[in-house]
Amino acid sequence: MVMSNSQEAEWETYESLAVFLLDKIGAMLGLERVEGKQKLVGDVGTDWEVDGKGVRSDGGGLS
Repeated sequence: MVMSNSQEAEWETYESLAVFLLDKIGAMLGLERVEGKQKLVGDVGTDWEVDGKGVRSDGGGLS
């Protein structure tokens, strides 16, 4: 991932950095893969938008 000096919004930089760091430390956290920004639905139907999601090999994860 290369970040440019262009007029990238601060939130875009944050989201890119969050996914980049999660990907880099994923193995230490037991993650199989890291996915980018997405919308998720909680247990009681609440909608959540996460900047990145780490998925463990057992199917669990962290956002």
